[in-house]
Amino acid sequence: MKSLKIAVVSALGFLLAASAGAFPIYSLTDLGTLGGISSYAYGINASGMVVGGSATSKSEIGHAFLYSEGSMQDLGTLGGTNSGAYAVNDSGEVAGASYLSPRGNHAFLFTGGAMQDLGTLGGSSSTAYGINDSGEVAGTSSRLNKDPHAFCYDNGAMTDLGSLGGPVDESFGSAINDSGQVTGTSFTPGGLEHAFLYSDGQMLDLGAAGGLDSYGYGINNHGDVVGYGTDSVNDGYHAFLYSNGIMRDIGVLGGTYSYAYGVNDSDEVVGSSDSPDGGAFLYSSGTMVALNSLLDGSGNGWDVFDARGINDNGWIAATAANPQTRGEHAVLLKPVPEPATLVGLAVGLYALLRRRST
Repeated sequence: MKSLKIAVVSALGFLLAASAGAFPIYSLTDLGTLGGISSYAYGINASGMVVGGSATSKSEIGHAFLYSEGSMQDLGTLGGTNSGAYAVNDSGEVAGASYLSPRGNHAFLFTGGAMQDLGTLGGSSSTAYGINDSGEVAGTSSRLNKDPHAFCYDNGAMTDLGSLGGPVDESFGSAINDSGQVTGTSFTPGGLEHAFLYSDGQMLDLGAAGGLDSYGYGINNHGDVVGYGTDSVNDGYHAFLYSNGIMRDIGVLGGTYSYAYGVNDSDEVVGSSDSPDGGAFLYSSGTMVALNSLLDGSGNGWDVFDARGINDNGWIAATAANPQTRGEHAVLLKPVPEPATLVGLAVGLYALLRRRST
């Protein structure tokens, strides 16, 4: 009996340690295409819905898609030839852009089964890159006879978020969280490009981690921002994580560049980097690892080269190549076993110990 107790307690300790600290192993699900050769994943929500763009059977230019419960839905266009989806909220509302020849792209909001044109800030083109659970949309729009600015769209109105006041009066919105905070990039008064955090009507310059320039791409609900910046040492680019007022260079996978695109509320970061093991990475608790090194047998033959989004369950929206598919496909990576499975196994072992003790 004593040996059984020791074994069960040891197993419980192992399971808890594995779920708390170690990198998980991931299964890979091929999301397929809309009938063409290739598809690309750009965003994911809490329940694992994935959005992106895919070639169709009629055109390799591509349409926006929403993947949910095993099927990929073609979201269509605003009347032009192509579209792309870049973000999805927990209600399944989608933000992206659709080409409107000859006027350029227009940002869209896909809700209630229909694609709505969000218009522009007065110019000919706009693109939506982020959406939160309130349906607020963030992106970039051209202005009439002026440089483009970041915007936030809410309740039928598009608001100009301004810029950091550089000699080139440009800003680009990339993502929005549930508090309405927006991140992106803008020129500074010194002529540099810096990541920003827009909050409560003010645009904050986040600076740079080591080089001169930085570019904001993803934000979580704590206001932590990820992106990439210039590396003054190797003349490359390094991914960063901005948290608690500090921008930290999170490194590379052995090469000279890395780009961070998505971050969840646990500050787990995904992106891409040059690496012998393939480009997509997961960064957690101070360590960056190649996602290809974490795949189980379902990932055999796949090269996951780009990761764009990660939800709070650790599910990752990515794009991978496989010689058998001929093209590149959007994929969904899920931890196995998932944390809930580990907890269930731990509870089962504990129950076994209790039964044997009575």
